[in-house]
Amino acid sequence: MKINKIGGNKTKNENSSLIRNKLKVRIQLKSVLSLHSIITFGQFKGRTIREAIEQDPRYVNWLTEEKKMFLLDNEAYIYYRREYEDLMSRMTFIDKNELNEKLPWE
Repeated sequence: MKINKIGGNKTKNENSSLIRNKLKVRIQLKSVLSLHSIITFGQFKGRTIREAIEQDPRYVNWLTEEKKMFLLDNEAYIYYRREYEDLMSRMTFIDKNELNEKLPWE
């Protein structure tokens, strides 16, 4: 009987098992939030995603796009993008430059 040795006294199957165990990827599941989801932390703690979007869509942008803390469902994402783009279109050049400074919740 011929045994294929790859490393040390381990067979090919044993090495494959070790490789699979070493290559396990830790997957971090993110919550998908709706407009009615309650924020449980930060300056909007206890408020809904809708309220946070209406009061400061930049905060939701920071959480979703920069920190990647959670995902929005389709309805919430469309609402957020509309509010965020509306805010950006109303801002002056000077206001937009101030956005490059550190955000108050960072």
